[in-house]
Amino acid sequence: MDVESPAGDVVVVTVNAHQRDIDDARMNELAAGLGTRVGLTPTAADVIVVEEITQSGLISLRDKLNARMNASYAVVGLSSNAGLTSDVKVKLLLNTTTMDYTGRTSWLDVCDSVRLYQTVTAQEKASGKELAVAGVHLAPTSNATGDEECRTRNAAKIREQLAPYDDRGSVIGDFNRRAAQTEYECDPEELSAPMDWYATVTAMSNGHAYLDAVRTYRREANLPMKSQWTFENATATTTCSGATAVRRMRLDYVFASDVLTPVAAGADDPGWGGAEPGTVGCSPVPTCKYSDHRFVWAQLRLPASPQPIHVGDLDGTRATVKSGWRATGTVRVHSAQEAPVAGVLVSARWGNATTALTCTTDALGACSMTSGQLKSESSVRLTVTGLQSTGTAYLFSANHDPDGDSGGTWIDISRR
Repeated sequence: MDVESPAGDVVVVTVNAHQRDIDDARMNELAAGLGTRVGLTPTAADVIVVEEITQSGLISLRDKLNARMNASYAVVGLSSNAGLTSDVKVKLLLNTTTMDYTGRTSWLDVCDSVRLYQTVTAQEKASGKELAVAGVHLAPTSNATGDEECRTRNAAKIREQLAPYDDRGSVIGDFNRRAAQTEYECDPEELSAPMDWYATVTAMSNGHAYLDAVRTYRREANLPMKSQWTFENATATTTCSGATAVRRMRLDYVFASDVLTPVAAGADDPGWGGAEPGTVGCSPVPTCKYSDHRFVWAQLRLPASPQPIHVGDLDGTRATVKSGWRATGTVRVHSAQEAPVAGVLVSARWGNATTALTCTTDALGACSMTSGQLKSESSVRLTVTGLQSTGTAYLFSANHDPDGDSGGTWIDISRR
């Protein structure tokens, strides 16, 4: 069992453990599943979000995982209702071998003030990049607060809570509702229109959309969705096709901000699920079915760190014109390795002008700007105010000039 995911990738898991009471046999099965079936190549998850579990149950799961994997999971965030007027519906384990815990926030369900959800932030040790993970457990439809309007309003609240983390966020958990309008048995590939709550979670907002990691990965890999159900009813009922059968459905999800790339994702397949619903029996002693939900995992690639760029040289020339003169400043943009960077939009201003001029660097990382006609001025200053390019970050403090004829950020050009 590999305790570490590749540097720059994080593995997250969501599982409705249905462990309101301690059931050691089921807990052993859950620990075994998490220890052997997470990822295409079994990898210890970096973050595990667990719904419907007591604090003592979570500690039991943590200890079993650490013993089985030789890992170092820790309980992070809120895990107890002590001192609260609400119920912590999601609890989290963090793999401290790979991640450092950095903080948490929490919020209440918009329709049920007893339900408390939370977001934790953690930093991957290998890359220094931060990830935010929010866990939720929305009320099922049978509850008075579990209607469609509440679910959609909660979806909007989730996106609001995640907005500060859209450049690194994911939201995972039990939404207790299918993604598509048509039920699973009649639309296992989820080709029908999305449910309102699902459309709200995945909508573009503040410049970011959230991706359904399982569906995104499997469609891009040309893999079917049929096996990706996460919940199986205990008894037979009438399905959408009119048949009497044990129903399956997808209720649990990993949603990731579009800055994260789903490298792989899936439900616990086959896990405890047989080829046909109702074929797995775990009574009276559970030896195969750790919950009525199967866990969902996703390996997410963190966004690449922006390449730092800076002004590596500033040069000035002058030219005499009728009744005056003009100044030309040449800006050279370099990477951290002092290599020229092409395609950078350089913003600068002449003297005390309030309007910035722009130019774009060429293959040599250079571009030039020429002033308007100058008359009485004996010199004029060109000040660089910004560098912009996709995948880069302007590191102002690194500006310099190897010739020593400028301040790195500004240059004074004299008439003579």
